[in-house]
Amino acid sequence: GQYPGFGQLICSGTFEGGESWYPAQWTKYKSSVTAKVDKTLSLSLPSHENRFAWPGGERNPELAMNRRILPEATYLERHEAIPAPPSGRVHPRFDQDRHVKICHYDPELPVYIGNDPGYAHPNAVEVIQKKPLFTSRGDKWEQWQVVDELYVQNTTVEEVCSMVLQRPWWKNPYKVGVVDIAGQAHAGQQEPYAQIWRKKTGMHLMSQSVRILPGIDRFNTLLDNDPVSNEPRLVFDPSCEGIISELGGGPNPFDHRMHVYSWHFDRTGVRSGNVPRDEYNDAVKAITYLAVNQLGYADTYQGVRKRAVRNLRNGGSPGRARY
Repeated sequence: GQYPGFGQLICSGTFEGGESWYPAQWTKYKSSVTAKVDKTLSLSLPSHENRFAWPGGERNPELAMNRRILPEATYLERHEAIPAPPSGRVHPRFDQDRHVKICHYDPELPVYIGNDPGYAHPNAVEVIQKKPLFTSRGDKWEQWQVVDELYVQNTTVEEVCSMVLQRPWWKNPYKVGVVDIAGQAHAGQQEPYAQIWRKKTGMHLMSQSVRILPGIDRFNTLLDNDPVSNEPRLVFDPSCEGIISELGGGPNPFDHRMHVYSWHFDRTGVRSGNVPRDEYNDAVKAITYLAVNQLGYADTYQGVRKRAVRNLRNGGSPGRARY
């Protein structure tokens, strides 16, 4: 801060035992796209590069011994300057270097909206466009791009609707909306979320019951590479901090610590049960509902299912979805 034109340089010892926010920030800026957008950089200085303290570098006998006796995560944090990845991620295929890229809204393409309601926990509205792309050989393929996100807490349905109405993509006449099936139910004396949404925005939100494990499988297929292009089928704009944080690519936008959608573990560190923790997954669920609605489950034995959604103009009559 003493030199005009320069920012801050933050140095640390090891990641071992560090506060959650620090490795979370370091992880976030390992994405070259996010680093460029925020004009920052994460650097790693492993022990073996300091040949004064560790003569011989990687061949140093003490380093070699530590590599043998220390748990891998501890060694990486202490000597390789790499924070231990969040343990037990439900979607470990996510890689911020591959799945985070600049995604521009295209007014010529339809908009697909996944919505997971919430108040005390986040209300996640994920906005996706299916971009037709071509390989260098001219082969056509399709990539789902998350171009925008509304990720808010302690916000009413009416307030959420007011926010989405201000987004530039809302003017798009072709929009498809999907919501958690719980959004169709009454919450005490309050009207259903989907009913309030329709009153405020004029848009019909469809829903269906989505099973947890098949939903996870469907999301994972989107994180895989497309066989034609060898590029990810699903990518996220760096501004979509909610979904990126839930997948382990950066800090939570509310408390700036690392909170990841993860499995249950027992006291010994062994995975327990087949159902993940139902937390830090609001944005993930919003996209999962949309993916299942558009593509069906990934299970091959279910066969090809007719897509349940068609593009609708604002104010048009919503089609009936059959499941």
